[in-house]
Amino acid sequence: MDSDSVKDFFISYAHQNWDWAKWISQQLEKANYSTILPGRDFPSGSNFVLDMDKAAYARRTIAVLSPEYLASQFTQPEWAAAFRSDPTGEKRRLLPVRVSPCDVQGLLAQVLYIDLVGVSMSEEKAQKILLAGIQDAPKKLKPAVFPPHLASNPAIASNTALATENIHASERFGRPFPEFWNVPRRHAPYFTGRDEQMQQIFERLSAKDVAHVGLPQALVGLGGLGKTQTAAEYAYRYRDKYQAVLWVRGETKENLQDDFRSLVRLLKLPEQGDSIFTVQQWFTANTDWLLILDNADDFSLIDPFLPHSPRGHVFLTTRVRASNSIAQPLLLEPLSPEEGALCIIRRTGNIPAYGQLSDASSLSVDAALKLSELMDGLPLALEQAGAYIEDTGSSVSRYLALYEQRRAEIIQRHYGALPNYPLPVATAWEFSKSVVKQYKAAFALLQLCAFLAPEAIPEEIFTRGAAALGPVLESLADPVALDSATAILRKYSLLNREVKGKEEIPRFSIHRMMQEILQDEMDETTRQEWAERAVRAISLAFPFVGQEVMQAHARHCMPFIEKWHMTFPEAERVRQYIGN
Repeated sequence: MDSDSVKDFFISYAHQNWDWAKWISQQLEKANYSTILPGRDFPSGSNFVLDMDKAAYARRTIAVLSPEYLASQFTQPEWAAAFRSDPTGEKRRLLPVRVSPCDVQGLLAQVLYIDLVGVSMSEEKAQKILLAGIQDAPKKLKPAVFPPHLASNPAIASNTALATENIHASERFGRPFPEFWNVPRRHAPYFTGRDEQMQQIFERLSAKDVAHVGLPQALVGLGGLGKTQTAAEYAYRYRDKYQAVLWVRGETKENLQDDFRSLVRLLKLPEQGDSIFTVQQWFTANTDWLLILDNADDFSLIDPFLPHSPRGHVFLTTRVRASNSIAQPLLLEPLSPEEGALCIIRRTGNIPAYGQLSDASSLSVDAALKLSELMDGLPLALEQAGAYIEDTGSSVSRYLALYEQRRAEIIQRHYGALPNYPLPVATAWEFSKSVVKQYKAAFALLQLCAFLAPEAIPEEIFTRGAAALGPVLESLADPVALDSATAILRKYSLLNREVKGKEEIPRFSIHRMMQEILQDEMDETTRQEWAERAVRAISLAFPFVGQEVMQAHARHCMPFIEKWHMTFPEAERVRQYIGN
């Protein structure tokens, strides 16, 4: 067959997965690959046998894995032909793509699949994972463009895609360690998620444009979101890119000084004079190094220790929203429900470290998904849930029942013989809260948010509802006073405020577990007082904000209205707003 007529990919699928097969074909063709899609390319009346014979000459076969695919008697010959032509997998003639949970067994189980299951799935992310999984397949090139035009054409951008978690797992351990390495954390074999964030950090750190070269990156977020563990995973995953990976504790001046003295010894530098100056000279004289400053919450404290030369990479973890003059911030979000559920189940040890949700029982998966939602994807809570289950020999469903009944007690404890998170959930946020408590309006604003829906909190609840919020918060009717309180809470990642949409309307958000901990700290009378304030403020703000947004907060307050038998006029109006 003429090589020019040979297609890049033949898509093998069960008819129940036609939508997936069509979508996969479209993504590949957008990326300049050619495909054979039987439902499109084998018209009625054509000779199916001859058509399939042509398909057998495709460079690659994609098997769209699903329970229906594995059960079909018609799909096996299609993937088996590709397997026979490349039994070792060296040429990657067969590329399975899993689109729904299924138990892959036999010969097909020996082939590493591209997994579109068990992640927080958006079309953009699925596209990245698919293209990353096939990125080493030969690709027909478009006519070449003279290189100088590439630099001036903004439409031509890097198409670096994320590798799937399974591909990361297969590559991670064969990579050499750099000559200089002092990362204090062991690699967590059950580490889950954060692929996009780590890829984004690496791309930012590796930027070649003059405006961004050498700019440190800051991973920002609430305590317990896994900033330190993500930094450690980044170090393990990208270690072959560096000649030195250096880890420094950024909490105190004493930690910084001690760790810089240790760097002098690690780098085999002269142990005399100022260790900071000595290490700074090494940074200036050498390239391809990575400096990780963990828990760098005081920028004035770490400033003398930051390298003066952009000849390597600097990566901070911090609770504080970083100033762009010091570091480019990347906000670490909670894990998705699926990622959180996978984290719990992997941590229990009931499935392999790189197993998928489909490897666990449906009962465990359902309970883990529910827990992940209740914990709002907080890695610290997910890790300790898995550690509790492992330590006690319990089950995910039993832990879910305990958590729903005795959450306040459970999050005060901590489990695991060698925990990646050394503090229980309730303690992890104590430092940030203790600082914020010094600012009465800011802490009161945080307490009020504990009784609102956690997402899309409109500022009108604080400004229009100020008259119902008591003496401390009534000043929030002034937008400058609101901004001052917000700045303090954002500084420690206790409360987020982001402008979204074309209308640029600011919205607040708070972590669900933070809401629960704040409520747990209150006595019953105080809880009722704050709940009533929230209800009154919602009623006052309702006419000034879109109904969909306000109804979410009204519905969130209904359990409080019922529990404390609220009958005042604002409570009745809230009932009316949601039709109760």
